[in-house]
Amino acid sequence: MYSEEVTRIPRDEVDMWALFRDQFDLARMVLESPVESREEALEKVSTLWEGEAGRSGETFAIRYRDVGSDLDQRDYYLQMGLELLPYVEGAVRARKLTPEFVQQWGKVMFCHGFIASFVFDDSDGLGHKRAGLKTARVRSKDGQRNWIAHIMVRCVDAGMTRAEAEAVVVAQVEEIIASGRYPDGFGKEWFAPIITHGDLASTYDQKHFSVKAMRQLVLGPADNIPPVPAKIP
Repeated sequence: MYSEEVTRIPRDEVDMWALFRDQFDLARMVLESPVESREEALEKVSTLWEGEAGRSGETFAIRYRDVGSDLDQRDYYLQMGLELLPYVEGAVRARKLTPEFVQQWGKVMFCHGFIASFVFDDSDGLGHKRAGLKTARVRSKDGQRNWIAHIMVRCVDAGMTRAEAEAVVVAQVEEIIASGRYPDGFGKEWFAPIITHGDLASTYDQKHFSVKAMRQLVLGPADNIPPVPAKIP
């Protein structure tokens, strides 16, 4: 990306402006890269260190770093650099070497260099927090698993197949969400993750949640789940 061809000393004034243009194009590419938010950094497991695209799904992305708010200047210099791009591009096209151009060129190059360090950053400062969130999410599904178990065990014992029992759970969830009548303490954010694209989420499929495991849950307390439907279709 940064070769000696764009960092060399220009041969003359014409060559100087050509180099300015090449350097400006590199700076703009960096400054206009997708910006990774904290939420994206936490939610998406990075594959950058596996030789693939980064967390934001792009070859180049301005990554999020887990630093204190008093030290985090990524967005400040990104905004400054983006605001300077139109002026600098126009000045390079006009080939007018003025005091203002020299000052603004220095500023945009500083912003570019600062942001480039985020683009080429292959560290994972949020790895430990992501692992903690993953553990928390697994635990947070205990209530959903218990509720699903109470419904599906009843369905299976009534002679339904696994697929039919799963369809009952999906229908119950869709009915609750569509009606908007949520049990006290259990909102849409609790029910919605149970289904994905009209089917039971893979977390609760036969591979990850057996009927045997469901029966064990049913034997335990049911005080952390919404009311189980009195009648099963």
